[in-house]
Parts: sequence; structure tokens; C-alpha cells
Amino acid sequence: MLESSNMILSMTVVGCLMFMALASQAPPTRWATNCAIVQTSIYCYGGDNRVAGVDTTLSDTWALDVGSTFAVSHPSWTNISWSNLPNTPRALGTMNALTDGISLVINGGVTAPAGLAEINQTIAFNTVTKDWKAINSSLIAQTRDHQSVIDANDKIWYFGGLSDLETGRTNISYWQGLAALDTVSWQWTTSRGTNGGYLNSRIGHTMTILPNGMIYIIGGDMASLLPGLDSRRYLQWSLTLAPMGSIVAYDTVKGIWTTPSATGTIPPSRNFHSATLGQDNKTIIIFGGAAADNQTTGDSDSTLFNDLYTLDSDNMNWTHINIENAPSARFGHSAVQVNETMLILFGANSTNNSLSDINALDTVNWKWVQHFSASGYTQQSNNSSPAAANGTLASANDSTTSNSLGAGAIAGIAVGGVVVVAAVVVLLLLRRSKKNKKRGSHGDDFQTELVANNSNTKMGGSLASPQKHWYDANFRGTEPVEALPSGYHTYNAKPNVAAESVIDPHSKPDEYY
Repeated sequence: MLESSNMILSMTVVGCLMFMALASQAPPTRWATNCAIVQTSIYCYGGDNRVAGVDTTLSDTWALDVGSTFAVSHPSWTNISWSNLPNTPRALGTMNALTDGISLVINGGVTAPAGLAEINQTIAFNTVTKDWKAINSSLIAQTRDHQSVIDANDKIWYFGGLSDLETGRTNISYWQGLAALDTVSWQWTTSRGTNGGYLNSRIGHTMTILPNGMIYIIGGDMASLLPGLDSRRYLQWSLTLAPMGSIVAYDTVKGIWTTPSATGTIPPSRNFHSATLGQDNKTIIIFGGAAADNQTTGDSDSTLFNDLYTLDSDNMNWTHINIENAPSARFGHSAVQVNETMLILFGANSTNNSLSDINALDTVNWKWVQHFSASGYTQQSNNSSPAAANGTLASANDSTTSNSLGAGAIAGIAVGGVVVVAAVVVLLLLRRSKKNKKRGSHGDDFQTELVANNSNTKMGGSLASPQKHWYDANFRGTEPVEALPSGYHTYNAKPNVAAESVIDPHSKPDEYY
């Protein structure tokens, strides 16, 4: 009887360990992916897998658990299967989480093979039911390299971007102005056009929205329309890196554009960098990027950055955060703010290869850390606010202290290690079983010993401190998270077919008139 119990226990231990090893998978390397946080998970969709200059557009969806503490070298990823809509390859699009704490909206980008328009260029994902919905965007030109933010009223604002042959268009248009999607009524409005006004079209920029509705657009490439047509009869454009000392601002409440000038230690001009809003709701955190006319071409001669800057939106003052152990220089990465932590995910490096690593910045003490803390960080002395640092930028050399092993290799090592541990556990249990047979009536002592040891198992000799429900502050709604957003399940407009009830007939870009 004891031998049978030990065998069952051994098989259970092995099964559990193998399940734990296989449950944490590793996404392929990628850049130009879309990532956003919903409750305690960061969702990432698609992107471009670039190896030695060869690009493969991806169609997978991954979720990263940020509800518990983990080592950034061993993140807990889960591959999410699509259930009701074809999962098409997509890169260089946008993703926004709605305030219901359930839904994600993806727009635009490029698909594969190149030159095809996306069948459903705007889609919404319900993270509870795992269902996708196609949102009618038939009167909006498919765009790549644009950016978007979502306001407190669940309206998504889109700015900039490019429509060209890669998006299924027969000409080349760099967009200026705004397009907006009301995710309550699913209605589009736009002031977007290809010329006119004083704002240049942009690609590779960032957009950040504050709680007061102010949008700040930073960096990227400014596109200027040139006279005449090229040999293919296409529009001609020139690209120039935008100055980081000139910020573009849009007040979503008043509907007013301004271009405030920034002071302080102004960062070098760049594109395909990242920007997040700090926990204080006023500090914009900039990381990485490239100094090239158009990084989507994979120009390996451009300068890449792994530097860190903050912009105080109250006084438009830049500060250079010069700290050690920065991640490798990269562009086209994703950045997600999780309360006190800024997470940097994926990207591409100076060798023209995409990345799979994750890096975490503690914005309480302004340190790159090896462990993401779901419960936050304890403030250390003299590290409570960004400190200006003069001198040279952090090195853009890719040989930094960030992970030298790829996620796939780490996952393989983890699985192998778990198997070895499982084998050792089984061997010890079998040896203990043989000893217990010799002890005869003392067999119950083994079970008593296990119970006693388990009852005293604590983290570091004491119980782990309770975690903060940090996600409660990220969503303004008070409805239960099981509830679907307004209109989510009732929307029935066919993709790419005009529906007068949901599409404003006057919401067409200028070129459609």
C-alpha cells in the first residue's frame, strides 16, 4: 500500500513539475509588435521576426502575467489561441486597452504577404471570452507606423502614419491630423489629411495622454510632400527627424493644437522609441529608439539608443536619467507602465535582429532591476526623483548586462532543469520507500515528517506580504469585470462594408472626397 502511494506521489510530482515547465512558453523574437495591459496581464499581438535582415510578420498572441513577482529572465508567458476570427499576420499597428478592464482594440499595420490590405484592419479582443470582433473601418485608410492613445471616455485617438503599397494602397500618403474611434458607439471621425495645416505628418513617433486629456506627440520622422511625382507616378516625400525640443500637444477637451518648447537636457532626435506615463500622471518616460530616416527598412548603419529621459509635462523640462545596467540599445520595442515599473519588451538591435527579452525599470528609485515586483518598490534614500546627469549618453553598445540568453534558450534550460529535479525527487522517494519497508510499523513516521515540514514552509521564514491591487487605479469603471463593454456584443456591422448607423459619412479622409 505504501509503495503504491509513493508511486502515485512520484507521478504527481513529475506531472506537476512538467506542467509548470511547459506552461511558461517563450514567444519568438520580434519588433514592431503591439502590447497593452488589461488587469494583471500584458497582451502582445503580432510583430515582425527579423533575423539577419529577413522579415517574417507574425500572427500570434501572447499574455504576460504581471499579477505576481517574477525574474525578468524567466517571465511567465501564455500563448493565446484565436477562436472565432482568422489570425492574420500584423506588425507596425496599434493596440489600446479599453477602460472596462476586459477589451483590447487593434488597428492598422501591415500584413503578409506584403502588398495586401488587412481584411479586418480594426479588431477588438475580449480577454474574458477570448472572442474577436471586426470593427467597421471601411472609410478609413489602412495605416502603418502610426500611434494611438485612449482617453477617459473610451475614445481612441490616432495620429500620423503611412499608407503605401505595403498596406494595399496604390500610392504613398503620410497622414497628418487626427482620426478618432468612439468605442462606445463604434463611430469614426477624422480631420486627417495629407497636406494643409501647420503640423507635419509623422511616423515612428510616440503619443502619451494625461488624465486631463492632453496628448503629447514626441519625436519620430516628419514627412514633407515634395513637388511632382516619381518615375512610378507616385507622390514623393522627404523624411526628417523631429526635434525633441519641440513637443506637439493636442487638448482633446478644447480641440486645440499647440507646440510648446521644451528645456533642460534635450534628448537627441530619434524614431521608433517608446514613451510611457509615470505613476505620478505627469512624467513622460522615454527610452531607446534610432536615429535614421526610416527604421522600418532595417538600416543597420543608424545610431541606436539605450538611454533614458523624462519629460515633466508641467514645465516641459527634459531630464537625462543616467543609470547603470541599461538594456541593450534597440528600436521598435514595446513599453508598458505597470504602476511603478516600466517594462521594455522585444525590439530590434544594431545587428538587424529582433529581440525577445524583457527589462524592468523601477521608477521609484530609478534603477534597472532583475525582478519585476507586483507589490511595488521600497523607496531608497536619495532616489525618490529623477536626477539630471550631464555628459555622454549611456552606451548604445549591445553588450550590456541584460539577458545574454534568448528566451527560447532560457525556456529550454528551465525545462531541462525541471526534468532533472523531477528525476531526483522520484529517486529519493523510491529510496525512502525501500527504507520504510525495513522499518515495518514505523511507516507512518514518513508521512508525519512531510506534514510537519510543509506546515513550517514560509518565504524567508515569514509569510509573504500581501500584494497591492495596483490595477484598481488603472480603470475608471466600477462595473464587474465580467460585463461586456457597451455595444460590444451587439455590434454587427460587416467588416469593410459601410454601415450608416455606425460610420459617419463625413468621416472620410480628405483624399476620399
